Amino acid sequence: MIVRSLRRAAAALGVAIAATAVFAAVAPSSASADALRPLNVSLWCFQGGLPYGYSVNTGSGWYTPAASGDATVVNGTKTFHLLIPTTAGSLAVNTYCDGFQGATWEGYSYGITPGTSTVNASGYCNTYPYSVGYGITYWFTYCPLSSITYS
Repeated sequence: MIVRSLRRAAAALGVAIAATAVFAAVAPSSASADALRPLNVSLWCFQGGLPYGYSVNTGSGWYTPAASGDATVVNGTKTFHLLIPTTAGSLAVNTYCDGFQGATWEGYSYGITPGTSTVNASGYCNTYPYSVGYGITYWFTYCPLSSITYS
């Protein structure tokens, strides 16, 4: 009985090792990952203050892309210098304005042209309350982009 259990355990271990080896052989390497292109997104906050933090959706869910440099601020507009996949065909942006970090994103998604050129986007973000009564208020943020250009 013990020998049979050991044989089954050894067989299961062998199958697991073989499956891992097959997966490693067919899984894409990091070298084949999407190439990246710059995204410069300039935002100001409708209710004042500065945007902080960011996330984007380029068609496959929300994520925080790598930054290609430090954010810059000029006259109340903050520009985030980010990197997105060259294959991205859409763009949605979310940020937080002056302490409204927990607001639900509600907003806009824009088509962008896949490629290697730099994407320059600008717009604003607004966070607003929606009261359903009984002392319950939900906060929403939207960030419409007024301009998307390529350079």
